[in-house]
Amino acid sequence: MRSTGNQNCAARSDLQVKKSPVTLVLTLVAFVQGDCGRPQKIQFAELSNKHVGTDTFPVGSFVTYHCQPGYVKIPGKSASLRCLPDSKWSKAEELCHPRSCGNPGELHHGSVEVNGTTFGSVAVFRCDIGYNMLSRPHRKCLETGSWSNMVPICEPVICESPPNSPNAVRSRMEEDDFTYLSSVTYHCTAGMLDGEGSIYCTHHGNWSGPAPECIDVSCPMPSVNNAALISGFGTHFIYGHVLTFQCREGFVMNGSSVLYCGRDGAWLPEKPVCKRRASCPEPEVANGNIIFGNKETFQSGLETGYRVSTFVTFRCDPSFYLSGSEKIQCQTNRQWKPTKPNCVAKIDPQSSAVVPHTAGGSNVLQVAAVGEGGTTTHCPTRFLPAGKQSITCTGGSTADPKDTVSNNRMS
Repeated sequence: MRSTGNQNCAARSDLQVKKSPVTLVLTLVAFVQGDCGRPQKIQFAELSNKHVGTDTFPVGSFVTYHCQPGYVKIPGKSASLRCLPDSKWSKAEELCHPRSCGNPGELHHGSVEVNGTTFGSVAVFRCDIGYNMLSRPHRKCLETGSWSNMVPICEPVICESPPNSPNAVRSRMEEDDFTYLSSVTYHCTAGMLDGEGSIYCTHHGNWSGPAPECIDVSCPMPSVNNAALISGFGTHFIYGHVLTFQCREGFVMNGSSVLYCGRDGAWLPEKPVCKRRASCPEPEVANGNIIFGNKETFQSGLETGYRVSTFVTFRCDPSFYLSGSEKIQCQTNRQWKPTKPNCVAKIDPQSSAVVPHTAGGSNVLQVAAVGEGGTTTHCPTRFLPAGKQSITCTGGSTADPKDTVSNNRMS
């Protein structure tokens, strides 16, 4: 019995040995024949449905692709791949590109910004200031090659009728529509406007401010001691009237020189005060300057000038000579003594030009014509000469034009 079992085992072993070469050949054939695995992915494309679920493809087989939604096949490009003898797929090319939607549309009274015109692109619309948008402000390029939504509309902002004001009339009374930046102007039938005379329609759809009021208010004539009114003259001063004051000589102003009639019938700001000067004012001389003298600040900065008892000294510019005292002193009455000098133009004896100069008032010598025989003087219009009409410079001296002044007015 044991020998029989061993014989069966040997028979089975022989049988297995005999099958092994066949299996090896089949395996070798399969290895030589080969196949391709799943084909590679192509951007914006997908495998045809018939290939979905297949993991291996024999040599020589083909697979086809189709474009994803929103994309179209590029003309001239192959939509298939082939499994090559080396068990590799043929080279894949770019197959699909985005579908175009074209122009998203023009927006009147607005602008549009786009990041492209192909599938997935977005167009954003914005209305100009003073316009409101109807419908959605954006459009998207769809897979069908068309834009979503409609091109929006920009509608002008409209304000309600402007407010009325008692005792006032406004412009454009017959109009109904007031769009952005439309304006109206008010005029008082009694009193004076308090506020802006015109208002306008804003981009928010409201008016820039309330209607102004017409105020019938008057102020009494103000009195400022030691001051004179220099503008705003009148007898009746209504709201908004402006007056300007100036302190008299020898006084300096503390406060505002300008007052206006307020809506409560009082002058604003508070009336100024003219305080007596603590110093002499700066003595200005045309065509000259002060070469000695110390100017100071007084009354907490209200005035600048020269302290009482101090002196100032003058010097004329070139081509001018000093007529009067070169040194004057500030007196206790805040006046200069002697009076400030004048700088008079010198007469050039070598010149034939007309040399204007001033020696005091309006009835004093104005011009001189210079020639070989001397200098001929002329009085202003409506004055007659009182003195020599001709002067001659000798020995390098300078003739004083006062020799030819006139005090005789023509009748």
